[in-house]
Amino acid sequence: MHYVMCDVHGHYEEYKKMLEQINFSDDDHMYIIGDLIDKGNDSGKLLKEVLEDERVIYMLGNHEMMM
Repeated sequence: MHYVMCDVHGHYEEYKKMLEQINFSDDDHMYIIGDLIDKGNDSGKLLKEVLEDERVIYMLGNHEMMM
């Protein structure tokens, strides 16, 4: 299955809950189309996890460009 997500804004716990809700598995792929960082308290932790997960394709958004 392919999923699309955007505007996570550093909310790591909410991101993890969403993955649980959709039963994100090793056979799935997630496209994050920008604004992964900024606003929330866990931008660094979230960015590290996303960049290390081979199932996730991450595209920069305007909040990444501002940083």
